[in-house]
Amino acid sequence: MSEGDINAITAIAIEDPGRIGIWASSTPTGRRSKFYEWCIEAQGEANLVVPPGKYQGTTWTEYYYPSYVIPTWGDAEAEFRAMYSDIAYTHEVLADFGEEMVGVFNKQDVEDACQDYYYDPDPGYPAIRTIGVDWDKYNASTNIVITEYSPQQGVYKVINRVEIPRSERTLSHAVNVICKLDKAYNPSHIYVDRGYGEMQVEFLTEKLGKKVRGVAFSEKLEVVDPVTKLRDKKHLKPFMVNNAQITLERKRLHFSKYDDVLKHQLMEYRIVRRTQTGQPVFTSENEHALDALMLSLLAFTVEHPEIANIIKKTEYAKQMYYVYDMPFNRDGYEGRQGQEEERIVTKKSRRYSGVPTWSPRGTGSGRRAVNRRRTF
Repeated sequence: MSEGDINAITAIAIEDPGRIGIWASSTPTGRRSKFYEWCIEAQGEANLVVPPGKYQGTTWTEYYYPSYVIPTWGDAEAEFRAMYSDIAYTHEVLADFGEEMVGVFNKQDVEDACQDYYYDPDPGYPAIRTIGVDWDKYNASTNIVITEYSPQQGVYKVINRVEIPRSERTLSHAVNVICKLDKAYNPSHIYVDRGYGEMQVEFLTEKLGKKVRGVAFSEKLEVVDPVTKLRDKKHLKPFMVNNAQITLERKRLHFSKYDDVLKHQLMEYRIVRRTQTGQPVFTSENEHALDALMLSLLAFTVEHPEIANIIKKTEYAKQMYYVYDMPFNRDGYEGRQGQEEERIVTKKSRRYSGVPTWSPRGTGSGRRAVNRRRTF
């Protein structure tokens, strides 16, 4: 909510201050806005490192309870540390304002990612690579970023960035360029902005196959909540930005120090506002090279999670069995009376001593093959 919205709402209390009260609840974002001022007024000091509890001010009463006070918090600490960047963890878990920030990415992290090397237009060695493509038919050039994983350094390395200036046939020309880059770099996956390139995605899929994936920034990803273990859908753009934040903070991204365009866009990337549901809206000007980079990093996170170490694929059983007729009781199966059960399996017979016989998937009656989706 804007400051004008807040002023209009709080003005209602003027009608009867003794009867009309105001409740305000929010996740801190780092902004020094009205909500920040109210919390400081209740605490009586600007030091935000305070223990959980109730704080009574002259005008406001603050109730500060971060996520770790939840009784079922348990091992979620480590999982959220891995999922969130330091900034996001401070806001979402600690419910702390943290330091006021101008840009999304820490400037020192961006400086550390700048390395002294030139982009390679034709590498002659095998490697795991991804390509990110962002285009805007009317307002900007098409940007293509090729990222490679370096197992020796354990980092993602931008090895080329191609920019196609606007023209009457920009998108058609971009499709041909991407096909040429596919031959030169042999990427495992190509993530393409679908917002302005629906038809181009179809052309690329027809030519290059399933390695091409169209991504709409407004879509949602299905992820598994670390605490409840339930599946939830997250907005893709914030997830993609947070993924890039984590990669930078962990010092796992390198790009050429001679690429002034990419460095400038990383430095100037900002949250311009938030929606009514709290979703951030990011800079929409001069960020197409950065979007292409974030798409290439997203491809690594989704398609190669064992490398990214940010999300984990859902694991399913590789074999299914069914049980022959056997009476069961509340404590399990009904074994042999008065004898100690031996639970030893033999690979050939797949038969347990004292345990019901199991049959491999597909060999029993009434079994159906089930397709599973990978979630992240």
